[in-house]
Formats: sequence, structure tokens, C-alpha cells
Amino acid sequence: MPEIGKIGGIRLEGRNFEKQKYLPLLTVQTVQKKGNEKIIENEATRVSIIYGENGSGKTTISKAFLKIKGVDEDINSACLLDAEKNKVDIKDDVDNIFVFNEDYINDNLKIKQDGLSTIVILGDQNDVDKQIKQIKKEDLDPVIGRINSLENERLKYEDSLNSNSPEYYLSRMKSKLQGDENWAGRQRFIKGNRRNESVSNNRYKDFINLSPKVSRDKLIEKFHDLKIELGKIRDSKSNNKLSTLNLNNYISNLRENIERLNKLLQQEIDSPKLSEFDRELIETIKNSPRINLNRTQQILKNTEINFCPTCLQEIDDSYRKKMLKFIERFLNRDVEQYKAKLKELTIAKSNIDFIIFSDIQGLDKVRRAKSKLDNIIDKTNQQIQVKIDNPYTSIVINNKFSTILQNFEECIKAFDAKIIEYNKNIPDVSSILEEMSRVNNEIAHYDIINDYRIMEELRKKKEKVIEDYNRFIEERNEIKEKLNVLEERKKNINIALDVINYGLEYIFFSKDRLYLKYQDNKYVLYTHGNPVTPNNVSVGERNIIALCYFFVSILMGKSEDAYKDSYLIVIDDPISSFDMENRIGIMSYLKYKLSEFLTSNKNTQVVLLTHDLQVLFDSEKMINEILGSGVRNSRSYQLREKELIPCNKSVRNGYSRLMCEVYDYGNNDKTIDRMIIGNEMRKLLESFSTFNYRQGIEKVSLDEAILNKIDKSDRSYYKNLMYRLVLHGESHTEERIDTLDDINFFDFISEKEKRRTARDIICFLYALDSVHVLKHLTKQGKKENEITKNIEAWSNHN
Repeated sequence: MPEIGKIGGIRLEGRNFEKQKYLPLLTVQTVQKKGNEKIIENEATRVSIIYGENGSGKTTISKAFLKIKGVDEDINSACLLDAEKNKVDIKDDVDNIFVFNEDYINDNLKIKQDGLSTIVILGDQNDVDKQIKQIKKEDLDPVIGRINSLENERLKYEDSLNSNSPEYYLSRMKSKLQGDENWAGRQRFIKGNRRNESVSNNRYKDFINLSPKVSRDKLIEKFHDLKIELGKIRDSKSNNKLSTLNLNNYISNLRENIERLNKLLQQEIDSPKLSEFDRELIETIKNSPRINLNRTQQILKNTEINFCPTCLQEIDDSYRKKMLKFIERFLNRDVEQYKAKLKELTIAKSNIDFIIFSDIQGLDKVRRAKSKLDNIIDKTNQQIQVKIDNPYTSIVINNKFSTILQNFEECIKAFDAKIIEYNKNIPDVSSILEEMSRVNNEIAHYDIINDYRIMEELRKKKEKVIEDYNRFIEERNEIKEKLNVLEERKKNINIALDVINYGLEYIFFSKDRLYLKYQDNKYVLYTHGNPVTPNNVSVGERNIIALCYFFVSILMGKSEDAYKDSYLIVIDDPISSFDMENRIGIMSYLKYKLSEFLTSNKNTQVVLLTHDLQVLFDSEKMINEILGSGVRNSRSYQLREKELIPCNKSVRNGYSRLMCEVYDYGNNDKTIDRMIIGNEMRKLLESFSTFNYRQGIEKVSLDEAILNKIDKSDRSYYKNLMYRLVLHGESHTEERIDTLDDINFFDFISEKEKRRTARDIICFLYALDSVHVLKHLTKQGKKENEITKNIEAWSNHN
């Protein structure tokens, strides 16, 4: 069974209410007759209208209802009670509690710029937008910040000119290895090269794992000593070791080739079928070894030669053709292959540089043996050529060849033995070079090891930075994907746009004054057919859009007869100081919407909170018109000093009370709350200027016709006073609301300055209309002579 309708009050703790407090805001007392006896009973009323100045605790009350609804507000505790102070179990009706306050506006409406247009983000869209903002702020921005930081670190590690880069130390190592006085120069000397040894990027790897047993200085000394020793060896020709002649393979191959050659030379090639003329020619060729058929063939093919160059006999065409035909038959393919084999066996001579062996005994004997071998090789090669030219003849190699070769082999063996013996007396240069290289490498180890260690440490850090960078890039992409999903979700949220626009039309009494249009997946704000720029959207207009959406959101997702359900509707400051010009429209709209709820279900209850007395009066009239008069239908209260006080005449005469409080504060009354006196002073000025001159205080402060009422000597002082109050007290802009939340000039001055300002304001009003001030202050019980005495003293502006 619904519990809404039975609610009589709220018990709360937190914010303005430091201690637990019960407020009977929906409780009224009725008199019941039982026979002759009158019994006073507590009952729940339908509507509660609560007036309270800024800072009195109205917002805390609205937040307490949100606490009951389950929203995590900064309220310690809150619960609902019936008129008899029994706890009301509202858990089944919690979804039918709706609260409109500044938090609701901030949570459900955002105005953003989109080019020259204004986008309005409402309700669930705003929730999604908040999620997007939260993800951007808490997830994406830190990740992007980390990526940017890591990117800077990565660039630092990759800049070879930066001392934090591994490449910087690689370059340093290369530099320490290069140059005449370093490893490369020493290595050049060791190898006897003209240029320093090259130093690649990986050269350092040859030295980093070495473990020298002595210090660098000792190694430098040792290298110096070895260098001197090597220099002496290189300067002395006799100190160069010699290589043996090592002709074993040459002699062995020569012996095998001679055997093969001898067989080929003795081989007779079968002659082709020949004529008598051919046979005579062949016989002539056999008996004349000097005849070269290949040469003869070339001569005959040249038609310009008409005489034989040997015998000078004339060569006619018939003879030329006959001879060429013979030679072609004689030099057939088999013969050519045979000749090719002979060419392959042409013998090469050994190559010996006798000059370098001048100090070794027995060199002449080797020379003679080589000379004999070279001579017989020449003769044998001549025989090979004869056979090539005349393949049909048989030739035998000189039988002395084997003997001469044997003698040459024995001489070479004996001479190699003498070379080996000679080398035994020569210092071992290779071992010195090897030792110098080892020492040079160990010196290089000392030169680069510290840079290497730093490089490796930085390389690890660089790898870690790159690893983290890539990980955060991945994380950023995942977050962006999540944001894309939310952006798509935001596009798919549907708002009852026509109902909101109807509400705006109702308030402004115009279809074109302000309305929303859905375009490109956005709600764009228009006025008179043109998009509105964000700086032209007033705080009052923002609040009105939020109020229209508030009533739409109550019924969102529900059936058409949802008005028949019971609701608890709490509205905090439906008309703020920014909405004064639209007061009538807003009150008409509230009457229209609240009437739908209050008349559709007798259990629906409403709590209206306001800081404006006029709104209090208008609300009372509105509820009386909807439900009729009577305490069972509505009750008005003033929230003062954390207590609910039924409204009476003194409360309703708010202007006189305001002036009295400012006067008392200026007169050093310690009971006036200094936290709210700034707003009181501002309200007094606004009320005075509006009531007397039908314009705001900012215009009054510039109106010379009004200021001329003040003595000329004081006019400049009051002009300056009003300028400061208007300039610093102005908070009617969206930017101020969003950033300073109603902070004004009075929050930044001392209490002494505040009291002086209060006195100046009373004096200013008195200077413009003394009768007006005296009437209102005496109405509040002040004595006229004391008032004039104080104002006269204050007029010195001390």
C-alpha cells in the first residue's frame, strides 16, 4: 500500500543541521469534536510551502529527500515520519520521490557550445555525458598525460645527443675506440696498415666481457714495451721469418702430368680416307715437322694471298680449294679434342723469389736445378706445340725429364730444411702481434666499460619506457573505444522534446521565444528561428529548461495514466533571482503541472522551498486555487535558525524586516548572522530600487535624476559605494554560477567593513527617501529619534 500521502515530516542530520533534527514540514494540527470535547490531532497535509533565506538550510532539506531516495548525498542520515512521528517505510515508493534543486539542474542539464550553436544535454544524456567526462578526466586524461610524459622520455632516450640516451654512450664508446691514440690507432700499428682499424657500432662487444688482470696503466706500459720490440724486428730485415718454398704439390702434379703427356705425344691419330694427293701431302707433313696445318689453313682462306710465303709458289684457285678440303679432312673433330688435351698439359714453371732467400746457403744449387728444369720444360712445351700442329706424327719426351725433376725435388727439400733452421733463430713476430692485440683489447675494455654499463642501464630504462608507452597506447585505444560506445549510447537516448517545448511555450507565452530542435543527434537551442550562442543563454533560461525537463522526467517511460500514481515532489527555489522577469510564466507553469499531479491522486504530496517572499505568496495563492484553502491542503512555514515557524504577518512583511536587520547589523547587533547579511543587504537594495523607481539598483546608481536628491558633497561617495556593490555583487551570469556558486563581494571583506557597508546602505536609502526609511524601521519597533541620531553619526562615513 502506498505510503506517500501519510508523510508528515523528515528527520535529518548533516550540512546545516549538525545534530539530528525533526522538521514537521507536512504536518498540520486539526481540531476534532468528540461530543462536547475538542481534540487536537496531527495530520499530514498535501502541500508544504517553506520560506527561508539563503543559508537557512533549504538546500539541505532537498538533499535529505535525495538521501532517502538512495542518492549518495553529503547528508549523514535522513528518514520520513508520519504526522505522529512514526517512521514511514518508503522503500516501495522511493522511485516516486522526485527532487528539483540546483543539483538536479547540474546533474540533468548541460549547456555546451557547438560552433555558433548551443547544445542542451538532458537527463540520461547528461548522465552519459558525465560518464564520458569522468572517463576522460579519470581515465583518458591521466593516460594521455602518461603517454605524453613517456613520449618525452622516449624522445630523450632516442636523441643521441642527449646524455640520457643509450646511443649517446655508444657514440662515446666509438669515439674512445677511434683515433690514433686509441684502440683503432694501436691496431693499425699492430697490423702494419696505413689506416686506423675501422670501429663499427658492434665493435665494443669485443671488449666488454674481457677480464684484465692488471690495471690500465700497466697495460699501457706493456703495450709500449711490445711496440718497441716489434719495431726493432721490423727494422731488421734478417729478423723476418721466411716461408718455405713448399713446392711438393707442384712437383707431384708435374710428375703425373709428364706421364700423361708422354702417352698423348706417342699416340698416333688414324688418318681419314685419302686420295693419292692427300697421302703425298701427309707423307710430306710427317717428314716436315715444321709444317703447321692450322697456319696453312689460315693462309689459304685469305684470298688476297696468291703466293706461298714459304716457297713463293703461285696459289691458284683450284689448288687453294683442294688444299683447304684436305686440311679440313685432316683436322677433324677427334683431332681437335686431342689437341685440346695436349694444350691442357702445357707445363707451367715454378715461381721462386730468390732475393728474399739471399741469406740462406745452397741458394745457387736451387737456382741451377730450377734452370735445368725450366729448360727441359721449355723443350717439352715445344714438343707439345709440334704435336698440336702435326697431330699425325709421333713424339717421345726427352727421357732426362724425370732425372732433372728428381734432382730439383731433392734440392728443394734440402733448401726448405735450411729455411726452417734459419727461422729458428728469428724472433716470433706473430706471438708478439697476438700479445699486443690482447693488451690493446684490454686497454679498450678499461676505456669503454663505464660507458657500456651506463648504456646498458639506460637501454633497460628505454625498453621499459617503450614497453610502458605501447601499453598506455593500448589502454588509450581501449578507453577511446569505451567512449565511442557511450557516444553512440548518448545518440540513442530519446527525450520527449515536444513536451519540453510545450513547457517552454507555456512559460514564455510564445512558440518562438525559446525551443529545442533535434538535429545531428543533438538538442540545439533556438530562439525566433535562430540558434542561440552559449553566451546568450541566461541562468534563468537554463533553470527554466531544467524545470520543464524535471516534469517530463517524472513521467518518462510510464503509461499515460501515470498521473494517477502517488508522488512526493520536492521543488527547491523554482524561481531564483535570475528568473524574476519570467516569474508569472513559471508560476503559471507550476500551477499547470502541479495541478495535474495533485488532482489526479489525493495522496500526492508537494514540498515547495523558496528564498523569495513573493514566490511564497504566489505559491500559497496557486495551491489554494488548485486544492482550495485549509490546512489539510497546504501550510506555509518560515525556516529560521533551523526551526520551522508558521508564517505570520511579521514574516510576510519581509521588506521592513530586511531593513531592520541591515540597520541592526550596522548598529553592531551581535545576533545578526554575518554569513547571510551580505545577501540581506543586496536584497534590500534591489527591493528599494524596484519598489520606488521600477528599475534595478545598478541603474539607480547611474541615474543622475535620482542621485541629484543626495547632497552634492555625498554624491561622489555614494556613487563609488554603489559601483563597488553592483560590480562585485553581480552574479547574474552563467559563468559566475558555474564557477563561484553565488560568491559575492561581501564574502571577501572583513566584518568591520561589512558593518560599515550596512551603515552606508541605510544612509544612502535615507538620503534618497528619509520618510520611507523611518516608516519601515519604526514599524519594526525602532524609535525615530534614535534612528535619526544614528544615521546622522553614520553620515560622516567613519
